[in-house]
Amino acid sequence: MSELKSTPGEWHVAIGTTYCCVRTGSSELRTGGAIADMRIAGGYYNIFDAHLIAAAPELYEALDYVLKSIDKDGSYSPLDKSSIGSLLAKARGES
Repeated sequence: MSELKSTPGEWHVAIGTTYCCVRTGSSELRTGGAIADMRIAGGYYNIFDAHLIAAAPELYEALDYVLKSIDKDGSYSPLDKSSIGSLLAKARGES
C-alpha cells in the first residue's frame, strides 16, 4: 500500500465574510497554508464541505489503522469510541 501524499499538519476551517477555506496551522485567517478555498457564489458557500475536507486526513488515518489491523490477523481492534465520535463531529463541523 502506498503512503498518503497530502499537505502536512492539522487542517482547520477558517471563515471570512466572503469565503471560507481549509488551512493548515492556526484556525485564524491568514495563518498557515491554504488547502481549499470556497468562495461565495450566489450569496452562498458550503461551509459543511469545508468541515468535511478539514477532517479528511484524520478520517484517512483512522481507516488506515482499521485496515492495517484487519490485515494483521483477520480481525481488528476498533478505535477508541470517543476518537471516532470526535472525528465524525469534526467532519460535521461540530468541533
